[in-house]
Amino acid sequence: MSWIKNDDIRKFAEKLISCAPEYFWTVPSSSTGKYHAEYALGPGGLVRHSIACVMIAHELLGLDMYGKFTQEEKDMMLTALMAHDFFKHGLEERAGKFTVAEHPTVCANYIKSNEELCAMLPEEQIDFICGCIASHMGQYNTDYKTKKEILPKPKTAAQKFTHQCDIIASRRYLIFDFGDNYYNPESEKPPIEVEPQVDELTPLLSDIVTICKSKIDAGVNRNTVYQVIKENNNGNRNPNSISDIEVAKTVKRKLEELNVA
Repeated sequence: MSWIKNDDIRKFAEKLISCAPEYFWTVPSSSTGKYHAEYALGPGGLVRHSIACVMIAHELLGLDMYGKFTQEEKDMMLTALMAHDFFKHGLEERAGKFTVAEHPTVCANYIKSNEELCAMLPEEQIDFICGCIASHMGQYNTDYKTKKEILPKPKTAAQKFTHQCDIIASRRYLIFDFGDNYYNPESEKPPIEVEPQVDELTPLLSDIVTICKSKIDAGVNRNTVYQVIKENNNGNRNPNSISDIEVAKTVKRKLEELNVA
């Protein structure tokens, strides 16, 4: 975020991040695994891809050949790349099974329909960012099935640059070194405090053994006693082989109900 120099654009970017759906932080970049590099697959892959896009853009924008862009334009392109895949699986908080083909325009339309976001920047800057997002797929702008064009192609230099960074970041041969900033959603989660489990099974098994002995001593047929255990314990008549608490409770109850024939 420190690469975005304009205070207003940076605040907009921070607010925009808070609008990302929950699934964005956990899903892989490619739902099929076919279209992105290995670093972008697995949990958190979409975030890693987005980070890579921004890092590539930042590196390229430091070159003299891209000096034609103003600092504000650079800030807006970084913001667009940060958010370009926010709604890759649609607007719902939970991800669908596959990528939504229109996700670039879904994201752009979401921004334009969000009054709080639109109030943070002038209209021309909102249009600049949304234009870069909507066209970031470049020539890959057709419907998966009908092959009809459903997305705008990049027209401006900024839109073409945004598409270029996305393409570079998605190459399957790319090996990307994040250094100490490798995003893994599992490591981002706070440790879960697990309450110590009370051992309910051991005393139940002890009770079952005691009941078995008492029933046999009282005259109940030994085979009848162990048949109860066998029928409820996957064919095993040894009471100490019971590993499920609910099974143990059921066996204990049925043994207690046994009477001398």
